[in-house]
Amino acid sequence: MFATIRKHQQWLFILICGVVIISFVVFFSPDVGSGSGGGPADFGTVNGRPVSRSEFFEARDEEAIRYFLNWGEWPSQSGGRAPEFIRTNFNRSVIERVAANNKLSELGIEVGDEAVVARLKLMMRNSDGAYDPAIYNGFVTNGLERVGMGREDLYRFVRREAAMEQLRDTVAVRGNLVTEAAAEAAFRRENQRLATEAVFFHASNFLAQVKMDTNAIRTYFTNRAASYRTEAKVQVTYVRFDATNYFGEAEERLAEAVTNLTAEIDKEYENRGAEAFTDDEGKTLSAEKAKAQIREEEFLKPLALREARKAASDFANDLYSVAQKLSAEKPGSFLLETNFVSTAQAAGLKATTTPPFSRLEGVSDLGLPFQFSSTAFQLSGTNQVTINPVVGDSGVYLMALNRRISSQAKTFEEVEKEVTEAYQQQEALKFLRTHTAEIYKKLTNSVAGDKGFKTAAEELKLKVVDVPPFAESEQTSVTVAQNAVSFSMYRGTAFRTDVGDICYPQTVGDAGYILHVKERLDADESKLKEELEDYVAMVRQRRQSAAFQAWMSRELQAAGIAGPAN
Repeated sequence: MFATIRKHQQWLFILICGVVIISFVVFFSPDVGSGSGGGPADFGTVNGRPVSRSEFFEARDEEAIRYFLNWGEWPSQSGGRAPEFIRTNFNRSVIERVAANNKLSELGIEVGDEAVVARLKLMMRNSDGAYDPAIYNGFVTNGLERVGMGREDLYRFVRREAAMEQLRDTVAVRGNLVTEAAAEAAFRRENQRLATEAVFFHASNFLAQVKMDTNAIRTYFTNRAASYRTEAKVQVTYVRFDATNYFGEAEERLAEAVTNLTAEIDKEYENRGAEAFTDDEGKTLSAEKAKAQIREEEFLKPLALREARKAASDFANDLYSVAQKLSAEKPGSFLLETNFVSTAQAAGLKATTTPPFSRLEGVSDLGLPFQFSSTAFQLSGTNQVTINPVVGDSGVYLMALNRRISSQAKTFEEVEKEVTEAYQQQEALKFLRTHTAEIYKKLTNSVAGDKGFKTAAEELKLKVVDVPPFAESEQTSVTVAQNAVSFSMYRGTAFRTDVGDICYPQTVGDAGYILHVKERLDADESKLKEELEDYVAMVRQRRQSAAFQAWMSRELQAAGIAGPAN
């Protein structure tokens, strides 16, 4: 939970561009903890005492920032990058942070303002490694403020993360006792290399041997009919709040949001260089035009998007009021597309209906943001209208479900060519596996008879590839990649095979291989000299982190924490 803050330029850049899905429905609701059985004051307990509302929300916001920096998304986004168990245990993580924050207060660990600012500048660096205020302002404006947080929440998060690292350094001081000699021995073990040679096989070489029997192909289709269906589609009606319509309001906010704007723009221009700013014909813009572009794209547009989002939220509130009125007049009616369209018309807004689209097709050709599609597919019979806006790079969107088109089964005639190719590929793989098993038997028999692997393979008219030596930590190998085989799989097979042995045939995708481990080599001495210092630091940090996590787990267990009722 308290890993060192690293550089997160990728996520921060995305925020500046304003394309992150903002959809805080559960985790960022002011009614968190007020579910059945809990009551409005139920925010969990620590050390037997109730957690206060302010404690919970501070910890929640801090944990949300940590979550975003780790995964590039906010906790309420469904089906995102974060593992399921991380997303579903978010509230548990929040209450653990409450307990950890209490421990910091109990031990009197504090971090000064200078250290917080220095740490923030390390986070907000550009590709050249220099602090970039545009990244910082973009994170605050396009990220934090859109989900109800601000600069003070970011400062508090950084301050407590720094304090937690101080606590870790104190509690886990024994992790630093790893000697350089011990680390060097571990480095040598981890960086021993294997020299291997292999023969590779491809299913395409066996396609001609496949008997194309029509009945067998039809049976293949019948057994896999569920895989041959049209994609489900959705059609929605949406309202766009264009950022350019809110440049006036954004101009008023700009002076408040950014002090010394001219200096910030000049610095951005210098950092990126004049050649980074060109017109439609590729000609370099004048400094005046380039700086005007920076002012609009980096400073004005994010504020305009913020104003557009406010307007979208106001529209959503009006829509909800209409829904409440209709529900009172006619029980059972709610947020339907007709209400959405009529509310838009009353507000002088244009409601546009998309053609039906699938998840795979998406909406990029419609000029709509990427996340528009995923939001559209979350709409259903009981949730027909989005309340939370979709924020794109030049506008904000609300949408209502028009209709869903279910997936339909395809006939054999519709997919005959596709099915035939898949059947032929499957049968070719069967031939490949049978062939490689026979080759393996012949190779092992020849090697047992005192023939070398290469000699035995060449007698079978097989090409032997000498793969350059690699360590278990190696990431790439051109030689293996050229043979359409996953290097990580090849590496794993090699390190599971004893020196001098031949592995049983392995297949991955439409390729396969048989490898022979020739010898185990010592770690590369030049690599040792170059990387040992960093490796020693990594080992010490790893042991410190492990010791600290064990200590913190005991502390959390002793605190007897309990999450809020849901």
